[in-house]
Amino acid sequence: MKIYPIISPSADSNTYLLEDEEDEKICIIDPGYTQEHLERIISVLENETGKFGKFPDFIINTHCHYDHIANDEYFADRGIKIFLNEIDGKAILEQNDEKILACFFEMKVPKISNIEFADNDELINLGKTKLKILHTPGHTSGSISVYEEKTKSLFSGDLVFSEGVGRMDLPGGNFEDLKHSIDKILDLNFKTFYPGHGKTGTYGNVKRIRKFI
Repeated sequence: MKIYPIISPSADSNTYLLEDEEDEKICIIDPGYTQEHLERIISVLENETGKFGKFPDFIINTHCHYDHIANDEYFADRGIKIFLNEIDGKAILEQNDEKILACFFEMKVPKISNIEFADNDELINLGKTKLKILHTPGHTSGSISVYEEKTKSLFSGDLVFSEGVGRMDLPGGNFEDLKHSIDKILDLNFKTFYPGHGKTGTYGNVKRIRKFI
């Protein structure tokens, strides 16, 4: 599996394109919210991956916050399937801005279709690559992380960053859930994690952070 990180220097979320090179299958994790960020994603699809301008096979959102999901609308309108945990997926379908937080960005709640719920421990096939979905609440009640075992890569959303943890003062945030979720991902013995904001980190980063919370 090849990983194409699109790291945002602004408030936009980080985006990760995952490619199964053998089967030429691609998914996007958290497409962000700005037009500039969307254009960067499209540029990578067109110029760097083996898809040669084709759309991704599906999208995974780690949670329902606007800065991670707004660009879903572009892909959903073109028939691309969107995976989320049921709790956060329903918030999007119901356009629940108390949970989505579009108001924080002075934007309207996006209308996103083609949502499919992803259960805890579910395996989603990206060609021959298996992506494991883990329910990891704490930042939101429906947050998930995505794990790929062969490369020992974890995509943590806003659960944990290289130098700290995600906010818990927003609707659905819970400190005890967050601690439990970090313990859960530490059981995976991953090598590298790719957070929703900021730079990538290691298993050691997360282990040190866990000692202080």
